[in-house]
Amino acid sequence: MADHNVTLKYAPNGDFSADPFSVSVRPGETIAFALDASIPGASFLVTFAEPHLFRGNNPSFHVTGEFRHEDGEITVASLPPGRTSYHCVLKGPDGEKVGESKENRGGEVVPAN
Repeated sequence: MADHNVTLKYAPNGDFSADPFSVSVRPGETIAFALDASIPGASFLVTFAEPHLFRGNNPSFHVTGEFRHEDGEITVASLPPGRTSYHCVLKGPDGEKVGESKENRGGEVVPAN
């Protein structure tokens, strides 16, 4: 089970929110992302602004920063020096983009005190 759980929520008009918006982490902790049930068959893509701070199951994660719904959990590899963000895209059942967060404002990961 993940140390932190984030629910990605999309409104019918495409507005996005992450709950919680901010996640305070330490190295070695994990983050799980889940999509709310607003669109049956939908999936998501999360792109981290600073992927070198994290590890994911996607072999190209360290280059692209892309994390897909089927990739499991994200592990914090290094403590973020400050706030770092991620961008979220909602994809419909046919893979089309249905909604997204504003650039690099999907949510944030911050160092725990």
